[in-house]
Amino acid sequence: MIDYGKTDSDPLEHVHQTLQTLVQNALSDGLVPICLGGGNDQSAANGMGWINYWRTRNAPDGGKRKLVTINVDAHLDVRPLIYNPGEPHSYGLAHSGSPFLQLVEATSGVEDFKLIEFASQGQQCAAAHVDYVIQHGGQIVWLSELGEPHQSRCIRNNSSGAVKRLRQILEQCIETDSRVFFSFDMDAICASDCPGVSCPSPIGLTASEALGLCYEAGKCPMVDLMDLSEFNPRIESSQTGRLLINMIYHFLLGYAERP
Repeated sequence: MIDYGKTDSDPLEHVHQTLQTLVQNALSDGLVPICLGGGNDQSAANGMGWINYWRTRNAPDGGKRKLVTINVDAHLDVRPLIYNPGEPHSYGLAHSGSPFLQLVEATSGVEDFKLIEFASQGQQCAAAHVDYVIQHGGQIVWLSELGEPHQSRCIRNNSSGAVKRLRQILEQCIETDSRVFFSFDMDAICASDCPGVSCPSPIGLTASEALGLCYEAGKCPMVDLMDLSEFNPRIESSQTGRLLINMIYHFLLGYAERP
């Protein structure tokens, strides 16, 4: 495990370009990047670095490479870019609610791309955004579909509905030879377990489930990239910081078991 570098903090567009280049270069060096943030806007830059890397590499059959992004998140994050009404010809500004719209739009007609929203919370998702995901060939796995919150002391055989469901999705990615970007917004975790995020929620995944999901992602040989978003130490840093470290640790535990 190595520290591959960091970005400056300003301006945001420069941060995104630097991050995109770092991810693409790390993949070219045969590494599996783990990106830490920060706003969820980082996921667009991370994802574009990953997409650009695979654009230069065809699938074994010579066709388009299948790409899957799994967004573990309370929100869908497919909001439109922000445009200045006083500047009709200005380019849209990215923000923490737009990263997966940006990836969907960037791959439209170019890559065989699928967005899977995981542990989404219905009360935090607009109907228009649900429609956008479905209309663009995506899939939504609602938090309510994953069963009751579950605590498990055994990460390797975690029997929670959330972990079982992700395991099934990753097995399908292996079967279809689909490369995977695993993105985890920490506000998907219940605030009692993970208070230090920008948008804490009274419901969500448990810390145990989050660790199990990271372990499964690390174990899957198709996962090329992981990011963790929305840790906000100004709100709370001790408990949430320890959880974030453990999520990385469990991803690496899984990675160590790859064939």
